[in-house]
Amino acid sequence: MLILRIVSAGIDYKNTSIELREKLSFTDKRLLEIMEVICENEGIGGCVIISTCNRTEIYLSFDDSCEEPDAGELLCMAANVEFSLFKNKFIYRYDDEAVQYLMEVACGLHSAILCEEQISGQINSAAQLSREGGFSDALLNTLFRNAVTAGKRALTEVSVQNVPLSTAYGAVKMAEGLYGTLRNKECLVIGNGKMGRAAAQYLLRHGCRVTMTLRTYRHGENIIPDGCGKIGYDRRFEQAEKSDFVISATRSPHYTLRADDIINMSKKPDYIFDLAVPRDIEPEIYNIVKCYTVDDICVDNSAQKEQLMKIYSIIDEFKERFEQWRKYKENAQSVCAVQGGTAD
Repeated sequence: MLILRIVSAGIDYKNTSIELREKLSFTDKRLLEIMEVICENEGIGGCVIISTCNRTEIYLSFDDSCEEPDAGELLCMAANVEFSLFKNKFIYRYDDEAVQYLMEVACGLHSAILCEEQISGQINSAAQLSREGGFSDALLNTLFRNAVTAGKRALTEVSVQNVPLSTAYGAVKMAEGLYGTLRNKECLVIGNGKMGRAAAQYLLRHGCRVTMTLRTYRHGENIIPDGCGKIGYDRRFEQAEKSDFVISATRSPHYTLRADDIINMSKKPDYIFDLAVPRDIEPEIYNIVKCYTVDDICVDNSAQKEQLMKIYSIIDEFKERFEQWRKYKENAQSVCAVQGGTAD
């Protein structure tokens, strides 16, 4: 009887520098190419890769009659990245431990911003990309569906006090701490995607004047929050000279700010917050302007014990759902094997 097991391998902000994480940060197109290569290996049933600013994790289902795969090595080989750089960084988890960990990640318990609101959506997007590419299987589909639902339940049902809900909010609160107040401060937000818009909205609520860059406009996309000014992306340096600080949050493969451009500014911003991985800001700028990355924005908050217990209770519920489904499938396979058929 075919038994599929689960293995995960991952790096995150706690054990791997941003310089290394950049090497395992991928676009959706690249992820599809990588998963296709990985799934060609014998015994691999399915593959899902989570690639965010703070973590890159691969989840594999594999046939236990085959040699146990090294998930981290497979990821690096498929991505043409030197495995030796990460050999001592990858953390491996198998079966129940992998299931538990994914549920905890989806509930925000391992995020740089505790219980942040974006992670369950990011995990859902990773699972959806794998499904659409034909690289997931029933085991991983069910696991990720339960993890995402657990994460959404935790976010909506458990109120964790005094905890920023996203990296964007963490950056805004850090800026507020640096200035004392953001009222009437001027900020340039480079990037009008989800993270950039979130940062802009938080800034506006704190009384900051905000200008966002805009590359192109398509109906239903690139929505500038009410109250924000807008400027063409190619004029970002002009606006940066007028700004007290800059937040950059794009998925651009190129630097949005380079050292030469900053050096030539008549007035430099006080601070630059880089919320992207790979980084938007050329590292040489760190010697010119005080810069903060997503690693600097990590907030060490502790939720009340009662609230954490509620989150773990939700995790236990959805772990049990997944295990019940898995046992049902294995029992159905056993019956079909005896009868000479196959399970759906």
